[in-house]
Amino acid sequence: MSTLLELEQRIAELEASQRCAEITAEITQKLSQATDDQSILDAVAELAEQYGVAMSTIGYITELDADGRPVILEGAAIRGGNGQPIPLRTLPVTTYRVAEHPGLQIIFASDEAFLIIENAAEAAAKDNTINMSAHINMGFKAEGQWTGAIGLYWKEPRTFPPELLNILAAIRPILGSVIARRRLLRDLERRVDERTADLREREAQLKEAQAIGGFGSFEVNLLTGKLNWSNQMYEILQLDPSQPIMSMESFNEMVHPDDRENFVQVMESAIRNTTPTVKAQYRLILADGQIRYMTTQARVTTDEMGRPVKFTGILQDMTDRRMAQIEREQLQQQVIEAQRQALQDLSTPIIPILDRIIVMPLIGAIDSGRATDITRTLLRGISNYRAKVVILDITGVPMVDTGIAAHLNHTVQAARLKGAQTLVTGISDSVAETIVDLGIDWGSTEILNTLQSGLVAALDRLGLRIERIH
Repeated sequence: MSTLLELEQRIAELEASQRCAEITAEITQKLSQATDDQSILDAVAELAEQYGVAMSTIGYITELDADGRPVILEGAAIRGGNGQPIPLRTLPVTTYRVAEHPGLQIIFASDEAFLIIENAAEAAAKDNTINMSAHINMGFKAEGQWTGAIGLYWKEPRTFPPELLNILAAIRPILGSVIARRRLLRDLERRVDERTADLREREAQLKEAQAIGGFGSFEVNLLTGKLNWSNQMYEILQLDPSQPIMSMESFNEMVHPDDRENFVQVMESAIRNTTPTVKAQYRLILADGQIRYMTTQARVTTDEMGRPVKFTGILQDMTDRRMAQIEREQLQQQVIEAQRQALQDLSTPIIPILDRIIVMPLIGAIDSGRATDITRTLLRGISNYRAKVVILDITGVPMVDTGIAAHLNHTVQAARLKGAQTLVTGISDSVAETIVDLGIDWGSTEILNTLQSGLVAALDRLGLRIERIH
C-alpha cells in the first residue's frame, strides 16, 4: 500500500512539474514582449489572478550599500485584481527604506528567501502600509545584484498552493534579468532625453550669439592673401593680436592634417568663383594643442571685371555641439546594444524541469547569429544543471527552412558531445509540411508533437514513467 501511495505521489509531482514548466514558458514569452514596467508586472500578475490575488506590485532597487545590500526600494507599477493598472499615488508610501521594514529585510536576506504571510493578523513582519490579509513577496537579482521585488496580496487569509510558489521561484531569475535590462534602458533613455534638451539649449545659445556678433567674422584680401579685418578671430584661435596679420596660408597650417586637403580644395573652388558661397566643416589645432571643431561659411566678392577680390565669412566654434552630438550617439548606441542583449537573453531561456532535464523554448525567427547564441546558451545550461536530456521546444518558431534545420542539427550534435540527449517538440502542421517540401532530413533526431509528450519521452530516457492509478 505504501508503494502505491508513493507512486501516486510521484505521478502528481511529475504532473505538477510539467504544469509549472508550461506556465513558466508562457510567462517567459510574455516577459520577452514586455515594453514597460506595467507590462512586466502584468506577465506575473496574470498568473496570480488565477489564485484570486487582489493586488500586485513591483518595485526597483534604486540604492545599494557598499556590501551590495538594498537600501531603497522604489515602487514602479501596481495592478488590481481586476487586471487594471492602479496609479502609484494611491499607495500611502511608494519609496521604502529597507532597514525600516522587517518584511523587506526578510526577502533580501538570501537569494532564495520569500516572505509568505497567510494571515497578516498573526504575522510579525506584515506590511502595515497595505491593508491585506495574505502576502507573497520576493526579491530578485541579475548577475548577483539585487534589482527589485514583487508583491502579491490577498484580502482574506489563505494557504498558498506549492504550484504557485514553484512557478514564482522558476521565473525569479528571468524576472531579475528583465528588470535589470529595463532599468538600464530607462536610464539610458533618460540620459538621451537630457542630452537632447541640452543640445537644444546650446543651439539656442549659438543662434543668439550669432545674432549679436558673438562669432568670429573676417574678410580676406584675395590679392594679398591677408586679413583685411576680423572680429574675435584672434580670441577664438588663441592668437596674439600684436603678432603679424594672419594669412590664408598660416590659417591653413592650423587645420588638422586629416582635414587640410579637403578644406583647401573647398576654399580654392570658392576663390575660382566656381562655388561663390561655401560652407566647410573641419578641425583646427590651436596653439595649446586643443582640437576644436569649426565651421566656416563664406562667400567671394568680385570686381567689375569678375575677378575675385575679397573673401568674407563667419567662423563658428562648434566643438561643444559636436562633442554633445558624439556623446548622444554613443548613448543611443548603448540603448540599441542593451535592447539587443535583452532580446538575446530572453529569446534563449533555459528552464530546469526536473533533475537532469532542461527545456529551451525558442520564440521568433532564428538567424545565424541567434543560432550561435542558442548553442552556447544550451551548452552552458547543460553544464550548469548537469542535464542528461534537453527538450528544444520550437512551438514559437514561425518558420523552419534548411538553414534553421542545419542550425538545430548542429545544436543537437553539440549537446550530444556534452553527454545530453536532445528532443525537439512543437512541430506545427505548417512547419512539418515545410520540412517535407524542402527535403530536410531529421531522421536522426527524435521529434515529438507537444512539450507534454516531450516531457514523457524525457522521463522515459531517464528510466522514469508517469502512470495514472484509477
